[in-house]
Amino acid sequence: MRWGGPDGRYKGYRCTKVDGEIPQVGSGYGATQAVRVGGHLASNSLAAKHQKQDKVRSYLIASNDFWMDAISYQGKRCRSRHDGEREFAFDLMFYVTAVQRLREVARMAATSLKIDDAQSALELFDQQWPKFRDLRNLLEHLLLPNTVESRIEFFPGVIAEVDEQGQVSDLINVEETASSIEELHAKLAVALKAP
Repeated sequence: MRWGGPDGRYKGYRCTKVDGEIPQVGSGYGATQAVRVGGHLASNSLAAKHQKQDKVRSYLIASNDFWMDAISYQGKRCRSRHDGEREFAFDLMFYVTAVQRLREVARMAATSLKIDDAQSALELFDQQWPKFRDLRNLLEHLLLPNTVESRIEFFPGVIAEVDEQGQVSDLINVEETASSIEELHAKLAVALKAP
């Protein structure tokens, strides 16, 4: 038997009734049952897609809060007194990693769940802190001195770029980035909870 669409035309699916009520879409290997979603018949694969999106959304909501907590923790450590240069460099690196993870939550919300507000929030953050996007790569991938025109230096609560003339410019200042990061987190929380 063929199953017609809402407009009465056949959609080309070969369907058989199962238990007299629920149609079986397709035949043989890969056939799926159809279920009612919003008054329309849809296959279980559509219901599975919605379940997967709900799982992704739940994961991103939890990740958004987790990485914000990590950023807050590392931010406090970056602003605290350290015994040596290496300790605040370590804290700043972990701070950058945590912020990059929060950026990744926004990117995943925008691409996987198609949430425009997440993309807008990420773009706003990247406008405010344009070098943050690439900073993780600069810190993580060791570059030979002759391959770059500047170097990265660590100061308490600040990651700076020092050019060949010795001019210092802040790439990241923990105090100054705090409000932008909190805004990104808050916008993501609202966007992820919206239906």
